Amino acid sequence: MSQLAKNQQNLGLYLAVLACLFAFGVNVDAQKPSRSLRGIIYFTNNTPSNLSDFPVELFTTNQKTRVATNTPTERGSFFLDEIKPGKYLLKITNPDHCTLIYKVDLRTQSITNVRIVMDAACAHHDGQVVELPKGQ
Repeated sequence: MSQLAKNQQNLGLYLAVLACLFAFGVNVDAQKPSRSLRGIIYFTNNTPSNLSDFPVELFTTNQKTRVATNTPTERGSFFLDEIKPGKYLLKITNPDHCTLIYKVDLRTQSITNVRIVMDAACAHHDGQVVELPKGQ
């Protein structure tokens, strides 16, 4: 078999492998690990009885796309899972009182934990996009 024939055979095998990869779909996103955002909402005084009515939402940084949503447990814990690594805005709303919006970076840690003192934060940051409190 001539060298040209061998090269053509190898090229054909290479192209066949590439065709299979594209045909079965190589999902690059599936190879990236997902992220989780977990937190707890505290109150310094008079924890409301309707914590489960407080929407906890994760948005893209331009606030146009909601990526995840949940509501806290009766003890104030919340969980947002299966999130692509990236930077986001965490929006927590106390209905008829205030909305807190925090910048969150979910690029490096697989699980990010946050603590929000809602009544104290509402007094200073209602409706403003701010960094997470220190110590997060």
